[in-house]
Amino acid sequence: MGSAPLTVTALDQFRPGRLVSAADLQPFTITLNRFNASYVTSGPDMGQPATFHAYLSYTAQPGAAAQRYDLQVNSPLNVDGAKVYLIGHGYAPVFRVTDGTGRVVFDQAVPFIPVSISGFTSEGVVKVPDAHPRQLGFAGVFLPTAVDVGGKLGSAFPAPYRPAVSLVSYAGNLGMNSGVPQSVYQLETAGLHRLAVKPRPLSPGQSIRLPNGLGTLTFTGYRQWISLAITYDPGQLPALIAAIAALAGLLVSFLVRRRRVFLRAAPAAGGGSTVEFAGLTRTESSETFGAEFADLSTELSAALGAPEKGGAGERGPHGNAPPGTTPAVTSPTAHAAAGAPAAGAASDVPSQSDERE
Repeated sequence: MGSAPLTVTALDQFRPGRLVSAADLQPFTITLNRFNASYVTSGPDMGQPATFHAYLSYTAQPGAAAQRYDLQVNSPLNVDGAKVYLIGHGYAPVFRVTDGTGRVVFDQAVPFIPVSISGFTSEGVVKVPDAHPRQLGFAGVFLPTAVDVGGKLGSAFPAPYRPAVSLVSYAGNLGMNSGVPQSVYQLETAGLHRLAVKPRPLSPGQSIRLPNGLGTLTFTGYRQWISLAITYDPGQLPALIAAIAALAGLLVSFLVRRRRVFLRAAPAAGGGSTVEFAGLTRTESSETFGAEFADLSTELSAALGAPEKGGAGERGPHGNAPPGTTPAVTSPTAHAAAGAPAAGAASDVPSQSDERE
C-alpha cells in the first residue's frame, strides 16, 4: 500500500520528449490499496502467474474526488491524457529495529527485488543509519514459501504461503554521509564488519538479538509493491492520420496507369524542324494505349500545322498490336516547312532532343 503523486522525484526513470518538461506532468495521484496475484497451483505450469489485480484509488486533479480502478496487465488506467500500465510487482518485508539505547529507530517496509521467477525469491537490504552506538545494516532474502532443500533455504511457490526472511547482520559506518549516492538495493560493506549472528529463517513476529548490546531486529510481516509505467504521447493521433493518408496515397498510385510520351525535334533538310513522337506505357495490361497515342499524335501534328507522316491513324510498328499487347514505342513524324503557315508552331518546339512524361 502507498500513495504516489506524479512528480519527477517519485519516478524511477523520467524520459521526456524534446518539448516536454517536468512542469508538463499531469497532477494526478495514485494510491495502491491492495494487490492480489494468483498462480497456477497444479500441472506442468505450476507456479506460473495467472492473474494480477492492483486495486487503486486516484485523483485526476488536486482536490478532486477519489476514484477507484482495478489495474490489470492488459487494462491500463487512462487519466488526464496519460496511460498507467502495471509492469511488475514484488514483496516488501516490514522490519522494526531497536538500537542499543532501546529506541525504535526503524519501522517500515523495505522493497526486495525478485531474483527467481519460479519461487519468487527476493533480495534486499536494510539500512539503519540512526542506530546507536553504531549504524546497522542487513542483507538477505525474502522467501514467499520457505522450504529447506538439502540444507539450503529456497522458495517452493511464488505465493506467500510460508513467508520468511534470512538476514546477514553488519555494524559500523554505512557511508551514507559521504555525499556519494548509494543504491537502496545494495549494502556498501567497506566501512562495516559482519556480526557474529548466524543467519536463520525468521517468520513474521520473530526477532534476532544482535551481540554486544547493539539492538534487536524483528520481522513483523510483509507488504506487496507494484511498478508502474506512465506514458503520455499526444502525437499518436497525428501519426495515425499521417500513416493512413500515406497508405491511401500508395493505394491510389496503384490505380493510375503510368504512360510516357517522348518528343524529339531536329532540323529538317529543307528547313524548319522535324518532330518525332514516341510513347511508352508501364502498365502491361493496358489495351487502349495504342489508340490513345495515335489520337495524341494526330492532335500534336495538327498543333504543329503539318500532316502526320504516313497519314492519320498511323501507329508505327506497334499500331496494330492485338488486344492485351502494350505498344512499346510509336514514331509518327510531323514536318513543318520553312515559311509555311505552321512555322510559328514549329518554332515553339526545341531543336534539341526533348522527353516529357
